Amino acid sequence: MRRDDYILMSSLALLNAFPETRSKVVVGLLNDQVFDLDQLRRPQKFSLGFRIHHALISMNKALMTFDEEGMLGAQVVLDLKDSRPLLQIKTSVGTKSFDLEVTFSSPFAMSSTELVELLNAQSFDQEIWQSVLEFINASNRINQSSEIDIGEIKKYLINPNNQNHFNVIVESVIELVQIEALVRNAAFQIPLQLNLKLKLRDPDLSYGIPLNPENKDPRYLASLQLQKQSSWGLASAEYRWEMYLWNELPLMDWEEHPVTLESAREDLVLALKRIYTFSDEVATPFTEAFQMALFVLNDPLFKSLSVNPGFVTAAKIALEKNNYSERAKSAFDRVFQDTGDLLNAGLTPEVVCSLKAFSIGNVFGGMGSWNDQAFPKPEDSAEFKASSNQLYQALQVFFIASLNKIC
Repeated sequence: MRRDDYILMSSLALLNAFPETRSKVVVGLLNDQVFDLDQLRRPQKFSLGFRIHHALISMNKALMTFDEEGMLGAQVVLDLKDSRPLLQIKTSVGTKSFDLEVTFSSPFAMSSTELVELLNAQSFDQEIWQSVLEFINASNRINQSSEIDIGEIKKYLINPNNQNHFNVIVESVIELVQIEALVRNAAFQIPLQLNLKLKLRDPDLSYGIPLNPENKDPRYLASLQLQKQSSWGLASAEYRWEMYLWNELPLMDWEEHPVTLESAREDLVLALKRIYTFSDEVATPFTEAFQMALFVLNDPLFKSLSVNPGFVTAAKIALEKNNYSERAKSAFDRVFQDTGDLLNAGLTPEVVCSLKAFSIGNVFGGMGSWNDQAFPKPEDSAEFKASSNQLYQALQVFFIASLNKIC
């Protein structure tokens, strides 16, 4: 299960558990060696919390707040605008809706404020600020973001809302400053207090000298020179954190769910059968994934899901009987390895099996995933798109219906 989906499942289980049984959910789903529910931005941990009325609070503090308001329940709904799952919490005070926001600490030791300090320390600071401005605006144009002017650039860099963009551009900015220093035959100035924020990089001897250097731009030549000598790069951050925040949305009514898990399951089975047939015909490497998702949904064995040796043995025999490859068997073991934790956290066998079938059938993603394929025949391409859309929609509805059985 993807991290965001796991956070959604765990949050819902916590919110719907009675206060006296929440510790069981925490032990089963949110190991305190990995997750922190008391402190946000905890170094070396994944921290969980909420942003409510623009204030950041930890997960445990939020749970206390909802309990004080009179907790009535939590559920997941599908945002029809962009097909993302939203969390809804209902208390005696009213209903609040949230979407998941993921924030990472910078991988670099240097902060945005310290970068501004470094740029100001250069003897050619006015020129370098102009170069950095042009670089940032070029990046913003690519990302279809608003351009800024020279008077806004320092505020832009130190604005916490631009942290992700800072993380993307800061290495290039450090290199840009050194190139400008070489062009001007000036020293690259590093304030004493920033010494530990940078580190020397070894020369990259793979960079060659251009055949006609007299025809090249000075900055291009300087960039080649920089690669062929020791230069300054960014030191890595010593302690990093990852924060998952449930971000409060504008007021939404509590939604009643017309789709039951049973009907969502029927739709998913139809979608899986269709895409399995297509995948088998064109011989993609995903055929066994669709076959296994159907196996988990349909085989009576999984109605008696448990962690006892009898079930495990029966599952292995069933996999062998259905001629699954060793790769598929290993994937099955990985998907089901946390079954005991989920059951101990209070999830029913029906919900656990549903979530496992969802994980197996959810083959969508980036490079190397199901949707990263192309088919030369028009009829294959058309069926690929149609069956993929049907499966994707069925998976979303099924996942939400499965989560809403957690209570």
